[in-house]
Amino acid sequence: MTPTTASRTALVTGASRGIGRAVALRLAASGIEVLALARDRDALSAVAAAAIPGKVVPLPCDLTDPPALRAALEQCVSATIIVNNAGWATPRTAFAAARPDDWHRTLTVCLHAPMTIVHTLLPALLAAGHGTIVNILSPAARSGRAGEAAYAAAKAGLRGFGESLRDELRDSDVKVAAIYPGYVDTAFLPPNRRLDRSRLLLPDDVAAAVMLCVDSPPHVCPSEIVLEPQRNPLANKGPQR
Repeated sequence: MTPTTASRTALVTGASRGIGRAVALRLAASGIEVLALARDRDALSAVAAAAIPGKVVPLPCDLTDPPALRAALEQCVSATIIVNNAGWATPRTAFAAARPDDWHRTLTVCLHAPMTIVHTLLPALLAAGHGTIVNILSPAARSGRAGEAAYAAAKAGLRGFGESLRDELRDSDVKVAAIYPGYVDTAFLPPNRRLDRSRLLLPDDVAAAVMLCVDSPPHVCPSEIVLEPQRNPLANKGPQR
């Protein structure tokens, strides 16, 4: 039996801005309680204020701080929806010039933290007999580009983790989905004179894809959703590489 929307709780990481904010607000608007994780306490409070009262619970947390993450997850045991959205990367840098602290942080935020979150909360999903895990990936998960070595490695790792997890959980009614957004108009994508930002995807487009995963019938798993801008934002602006 599918649980009612009002009875479900979702955990969303990176929920203070961009895609995570849009996902949190879309879930809350559908009646789902949202446990919103991010570092910026004030920005999280603003998300909660923009949502239906009481539907977004701010949980300030730095995903690179293991004790803080453990403490936050202790408040998330009711979640049967997990949206691993948080990401972090430096501007494009040749790997030979990269600082180990930077690529360690990228791997922690983009791969280690999602694995920790799922490992911690999975027993509750299995006990509930249902759940949805959505990993927000990137084209970098399929094809790394120069200057993105750590980010591509982290997203490719998250892709492999999700694929293995999906295979393990198919008979448990816990769904594992991956969303691959192309260019999205957020602060994560820095200003670039070659980009026509009016042609980019919007955070709400990704949030709609998350809802498709969450609301899919019990016998259906949207295992991979690829989103691309209909019109090329790099059109007539030279090659992408």
